[in-house]
Parts: sequence; C-alpha cells; structure tokens
Amino acid sequence: MGSIRKSLGIAAVLGVAMASSALAQGDDARERLLIKDEGIATEVGHFPRGAPGTTTGSPIAYGANWGDVYVGAGLQAPIRYSNASDGSVTVGMGFGNDANIVGLDVGLTALSTVRSGVGNRMGLSGKVHKLFGDNWGVALGVENIYLNNKPVDGNASVYGVLSKVYDLSGTWLSDFKALTLSAGVGNEDFRLERDVRAGNKTVAVFGSAALRILDQVSVIVDWPGQDLNVGLSIVPFKDFSLVFTPTIVDVTGTAGTYQRPEAVRPRFSLGVGMAFRF
Repeated sequence: MGSIRKSLGIAAVLGVAMASSALAQGDDARERLLIKDEGIATEVGHFPRGAPGTTTGSPIAYGANWGDVYVGAGLQAPIRYSNASDGSVTVGMGFGNDANIVGLDVGLTALSTVRSGVGNRMGLSGKVHKLFGDNWGVALGVENIYLNNKPVDGNASVYGVLSKVYDLSGTWLSDFKALTLSAGVGNEDFRLERDVRAGNKTVAVFGSAALRILDQVSVIVDWPGQDLNVGLSIVPFKDFSLVFTPTIVDVTGTAGTYQRPEAVRPRFSLGVGMAFRF
C-alpha cells in the first residue's frame, strides 16, 4: 500500500532533497543562501558552494536547472512496520531555467536497495518549477513512476507545491540566516494512512519549515503527508556541496497504528547528497 511504500522510498526523497538543495534555490534565492566566504558567494570548480537543505521528505518548489546535476543516498532504520532497515539511491539533473521560463528537474531512484538490491525497483520522478520575484517558487511534479515489473505497493504520486525563502537580515530574527516555508497538496503517498488503508482516493496536504540557524546548519520540521519529521541539514565543508540530513521520522509515533500498534515508534533516517555544476 502507499503508506508502506512511502516508508521504503522516503530515503530516496531525502537523497533527492539533500542533493539538490545546493542547487535548488533558483538564481536569486541561490545567491542569497549560498554559504559565503568574506561576504562573497563563490563556486569552486564544478562544486558550487552549498546550502543546507530545506526538507526531509516532502517536495519543495525549487529545483535543478540546466547544468545542475545531483546524486543522493538515504537510509531509514528501521522502516515502517518492520525492524529491518532500507535505503535508496538517486541521481538527477536539471533542464531549462526556472528564472527565465521554467525548469525541469528529473531524478532516477533505485528504491529499496538494501532489501531488494540496486536496480530491482526503479522509479522516475520529475517536476516543472518556476521561480518568481522575491524568492517565491511554484512547482508541479510526479514522484516514482515505476520503470520495471518488480512488485511495489504504491502508485506514482502527483503534487503541487508553493515555496518561499525569507531573508531574515534586518528582522527581529536577524540572529538567524533565512526561513524557507513550503506547502502543497498531493495524492497517493501523500495521503493519510487511514485513507490509504481504506482505499479512499483523496488528496492531502504536506509542508515543511526550515530555519537556517547558521551558514552551514538548518533545523527542519516537515510533514510529508503522513508523519511529522524533525531533522538537521548540515554542510560540513564550506567549499564543497556535500549535505548530511539526519532526521527523526514520525516523532508523534502515529505511523503504523492501523496495522501493528505495538510497533509504533519514531525512526531514524539519514540523507546524504552532493551537487555538481557543469
């Protein structure tokens, strides 16, 4: 079912979100949020200065443009309804430019790599994204169009999302760097677990809030549609767009109550991503 597959694939979403975060802000927002050295945001070869991620699992409206390439991996321990761990690997790139017309962000994900092996369950995801003035963004996308005949327990999910980056300099929150808010609606894997179990063809809301507390660290609260996640996104090296996002998934302990109430507990996820520009 969709909620089960969501737990298997969330590591892939983490990988995508974290890998693309260094490139996913669009031209204006990117320059505002890139880690700075002596007041100037620069790039080192093909490795752009990064920025901490702004989500732990739900989509954002910013995406990769032409010349942007990313790779990410994620692990969740344990997955929903099980004591086992699982993970995913994602590669993706951008086409077009969201500041001019629109951008297209396309990613290919190997799902359930720990339990099923790399390449046995593949999903294709993409979104069309547009950047507007004052760092507003909007995107329409689809997650995990399955590319092989291996058994899966979910369908492709369609969504729309709106995001906004707030520069906090000069405000009462000026001790922090920036605040990124995202909100959207989607079907299938974004639905509440009770709707998935009942087979209700509904849409559900998702959203995230990321507070940039330091140049290289963000605190993230995320509702991907079923669980409440809390995590950090960390860029350990200023000159290298490597991003780590450790997350506690389902901090409210609600996931799984419709199948195995005794197994309900928060879970740990780790996303690791890197961005390139050519």
